[in-house]
Formats: sequence, structure tokens, C-alpha cells
Amino acid sequence: MSQNINDFFKTYATNFAKQNIPNIVNAYSFPMCFYTPMGTSVVVNEEDCYKNCEELVSVYESLGMNNPKHEIISTKKLNPGTSLVEIRWDFFEENEKIVSFTTIYILGESDDTVKILGVFEVDEHDKINELETAKNS
Repeated sequence: MSQNINDFFKTYATNFAKQNIPNIVNAYSFPMCFYTPMGTSVVVNEEDCYKNCEELVSVYESLGMNNPKHEIISTKKLNPGTSLVEIRWDFFEENEKIVSFTTIYILGESDDTVKILGVFEVDEHDKINELETAKNS
């Protein structure tokens, strides 16, 4: 892909850290598909993505999940314009890592622009629930 995948996710993480929802949403191509850990999928339009990002940013903020860092675990080129990218996200409260989870993205490239076409949630929901339980006990 012409835009470096690592740079793409660095910008994506920065937008989450700054709670810049319009820029987070701009990273997606719509409609996009969200795949849950339960084996279901949901087609998401731009308006629904915006609402979901608002909720997600709110949850992250309430749990002290700021300063996200990412590590690319694997990248697989599916065809000339599509890649599958596995990311481990680490979130920090001040300088202490408080949660890590994995997400898999389908990335597409057109006109020298990288966009997220789909998201596979691997363990984010469970890890956030564990963090929430730990913070409330």
C-alpha cells in the first residue's frame, strides 16, 4: 500500500487519543462491516460509526484508557488493493499499561488513500469488561 500501514495506524491512534471523532470516522470507508467475536457481522454506515466512536471514546475516557500505542502483529496482502492487518493495542493510564487487546482490520487502498473496510473484534470487549471490573472493585 502506498501509505505506510504503520503511519496510518499511528494517525488513527492519535485521533483516538485526541478524541477527534470526525477524523476517526474518516479512516473508514462506508458501508463497512464489523465482525463480532460471537461470529455475527453488522454493516455499519457513517452515522452509526460516528455514534459508536462517541460511545467508545466515552468508555475509554471513563476507564482512563488514554495514550494508545499500537503494534502490527501481522500483515497479509490479499490482493493489490486489500490487506488484512492484525494490531495489538496497548492503552496507558499515565505511564502504566492498563489494558491490551487485538483487533484485525481489512484495509483497502484506492487513489493513494488507505481506508478501513472492515473490523474483526478479537478480544476488546472482554478485555475492557475485565478492566472495568478491576477498576470497580
